Amino acid sequence: MASDEEEPDQSFQELLVLWDGRKSAEDAEPAVSDFDPTHLFHRLCEILEREYNVYIASDPDPFDERHPSRVDQTCQLGLHLKAFFKRDNLVKDLFQLYLRENHFVRMGLTKNSFD
Repeated sequence: MASDEEEPDQSFQELLVLWDGRKSAEDAEPAVSDFDPTHLFHRLCEILEREYNVYIASDPDPFDERHPSRVDQTCQLGLHLKAFFKRDNLVKDLFQLYLRENHFVRMGLTKNSFD
């Protein structure tokens, strides 16, 4: 059973390494790159959601506002969140390019609409 618990961590780390490799290749030759990170983001979200459900199932103190890794040092959710937010380029691109820009495009709003 211990190997099953280690698998999500390895998978999450592999996805982060894949992002770093693809993003550095895209930065080197942006015109040639056709990198679509949608599948990667979906997989990262699935892993984080699964680990969140495991963390909530462990019945943490609802008044404890600390980071999950501070509550339990072996908590996979906390370790995944720390690894995720250490990658500044990933977080910046996710929020600026894929969430914010796509949201406003889907809503039919342009920059001129804000003026």
